[in-house]
Amino acid sequence: ELKLWDLAKGEALKTWLHEEPISTVAFVLSPKKAGEPLLFVGGMADKGAVYSIPEAKRIEDLGARSVQPGARTADTVLGSTEGIEKWRPGTRDKASLIRTGTHVPWVAWASGSKEVLSRSPVENDIIAWNWKSKKEAGRLVGHQKGVTSLAVSPDGVRAISASLDGTVRLWDVKGRKELAVIRAQGAIFAAVSPDFSTL
Repeated sequence: ELKLWDLAKGEALKTWLHEEPISTVAFVLSPKKAGEPLLFVGGMADKGAVYSIPEAKRIEDLGARSVQPGARTADTVLGSTEGIEKWRPGTRDKASLIRTGTHVPWVAWASGSKEVLSRSPVENDIIAWNWKSKKEAGRLVGHQKGVTSLAVSPDGVRAISASLDGTVRLWDVKGRKELAVIRAQGAIFAAVSPDFSTL
């Protein structure tokens, strides 16, 4: 079940059903109408969809589980059983597809960056992929269990990740180095502000 809320009034504006178990939701920008938001819903079985807002009309089906909206453009990155690819509502850029060999549960990308990050579904590492070569460019190594959250700064220089090992880690993406570790208890998730100043 999906709910659209008016935060100022604290009221639910609309409720509707998505037939598959949901793995992620994210607002993306429409390339056709400037500033108009669309809602991406990722499915656990790679059965995602895009809905118009506020009508909640299903306008596109997507075989994808995770999404990373572009910070300043309509460019978006999808993670699926095929791998990682760029997407705009209504257009999938199959030429950009990076075949990872396994499904991609989490992706993180800074608009215009030459690399995209993904969680390894079979290891505890974060993998950096090069868009041009479509090959692995390096890894961020440190988590002892699977990654639950992943985000990259708008300039692509830093990344944060949370893990089932009870830590949140700050990374130097280019240097492939761990910069800081925050320890918590249990399986945790993390979100970071757009300017990467607040976690």
